[in-house]
Amino acid sequence: MARRKNGRQSARPRVPSHTARAILCVLLIAIAILLTLAPFGAAGAAGADAYTGLLYLLGLGYFIVPLLFLILGLAALREEHSGFTGVKLLGSLLFLVAGLGFVDIVSGQGGLI
Repeated sequence: MARRKNGRQSARPRVPSHTARAILCVLLIAIAILLTLAPFGAAGAAGADAYTGLLYLLGLGYFIVPLLFLILGLAALREEHSGFTGVKLLGSLLFLVAGLGFVDIVSGQGGLI
């Protein structure tokens, strides 16, 4: 194990940045798949509950959320520097709000938000 300068072992080992980025990518893509399967009843109880809650909040705009998670997962997989910067979070929020507005204008079947 890695030792500190004073001779004690470190309390927890450090995870390499590329491993943490890969775990984040897999997690985001798995959430996107879960949310995509939820409307078809193929995501289990957690997927059904997530679908019911998000459909109530977002209406037909629900289908933007799995797309957003997929885009974030693929972007994190592609980049050299991991992490969610303010620009990514602001862009994701803007994408969600614009998509919800578009869905409400076109279909009139928006949700609570």
